[in-house]
Amino acid sequence: MSAPEPTTPTSRSDTTTSQERSTKHLLVTSVFTLLDEPDSSRESQPEGAPTPDRQQRLFTLLCANAHDVLERSPGFLGSELTCSEDGRHIVHHARWANPGALASMLASPGARAGMQAVRSLATVQVLRSRAYRQFTAAADPSNHAG
Repeated sequence: MSAPEPTTPTSRSDTTTSQERSTKHLLVTSVFTLLDEPDSSRESQPEGAPTPDRQQRLFTLLCANAHDVLERSPGFLGSELTCSEDGRHIVHHARWANPGALASMLASPGARAGMQAVRSLATVQVLRSRAYRQFTAAADPSNHAG
C-alpha cells in the first residue's frame, strides 16, 4: 500500500514550516506499556497500577539498551524516548537506514537479552513506517503559546 499524497496547506500561504521527507529510512515506533504490579501496596495508586518509579526503571533499562545495542548497530540513525505523563507508557521512535539493518540488530544476542528484560516490565507494540512530511514551528512569534 502506498502512502497518501501530501495535501497542500489551504489556511496559510507560508509553507516554509513543513518540508517533504522523501526518504527510504525506516521509522520504528515502539509503545511500551508497563505491566501491572500484582503486589502493589501504594494507597495513591489503584491496585496493581504501574508507578512512576517503575516507569523510571523501564526508561533506564531502555536507555542502557540503546547505548549498548542500538548505538553500536550498523544502519541505526538515531532515536528518541519519551515517557507518558500517566506513568504507564514509554514511546521509542527509532530511525533505521533500511529494514535489513533493523533485522540484523534484532537478531543480535544483545538485543534479544535486552528485550527479555524489558518484557518482564512491559508489553510492547511496534509500528513500522516511512516519513513523508516533517513539521516545525513557524517563525512568527504570535503562533507560540505563552
